[in-house]
Amino acid sequence: MSILETLELRLIMLILGIFVLVLLQKVVIIFLKFRLRTKKKSSKEIINTFKISIRIFTFFAIIYLVFFTLRLSIESIFGFSAIIGAIISFSSVQWISNFIAGLYILLIRPIAVSDFIKISDEIKGEIVEIALNYTKIRTSNNIFHLVPNRMFLRSNIINYNAYLGPIGSRKKDNYSQFDEFRLLARRLIENKVVRYTFLWGAPIADLNQTNKRILKICEIYAGIFGFKPEFFLTCLGFRMQYTIIVTTHSPTILLENIQDFRNDLITEFY
Repeated sequence: MSILETLELRLIMLILGIFVLVLLQKVVIIFLKFRLRTKKKSSKEIINTFKISIRIFTFFAIIYLVFFTLRLSIESIFGFSAIIGAIISFSSVQWISNFIAGLYILLIRPIAVSDFIKISDEIKGEIVEIALNYTKIRTSNNIFHLVPNRMFLRSNIINYNAYLGPIGSRKKDNYSQFDEFRLLARRLIENKVVRYTFLWGAPIADLNQTNKRILKICEIYAGIFGFKPEFFLTCLGFRMQYTIIVTTHSPTILLENIQDFRNDLITEFY
């Protein structure tokens, strides 16, 4: 067999090998997506992590297959490494930073799908997807923002999602027995909640009457949010400034109703 025929045979084997590896990658990803989505606790981050891991493994497997099939020398390996280094050096620095930030988010999980967050005082909403290069956030006006993942490493982030701690850790002086029972019942349903805080100013008036009027609106929205909004007076000036805390078990519920809640407060006083 001539050298040319041998080279052609190796190329055919290489093409077939790459085809098999890519095909296996597709089959494994489809299988994992199907298996994970049948489990309620499996999130999109887990699926993305598996997909990224499989693709990275496939890439290195193809590289190994190329060198093994073509029987390249050590000098060729070093030359290939130099080419890869040059490509990386000339590639987008932003893409690389997004890639690294995406891996960090998927593995360390400082945020997760369904979290309600605010990033850099610019975007506030619910996370609906975390990809390798971007994170998709839905705002209250139903606009989707694709935020580059590197922003999560450079910006201040407020995550309004929280976990209700053990009931025994709360001071009983601040909670009635009904509140304790309500929190316990909620914890049995779902531990993860969203706590959103904002400042709101009421016109100067009698403190007790103002509190009653705010409480009336909060009681209306208790059935909507699942928790009765809490409030307390923070300072007095030209207005009575209150800190209002809205707690709910779903960022979607918060996005759909927070503006109505604000509007009803304004209507009550103005």
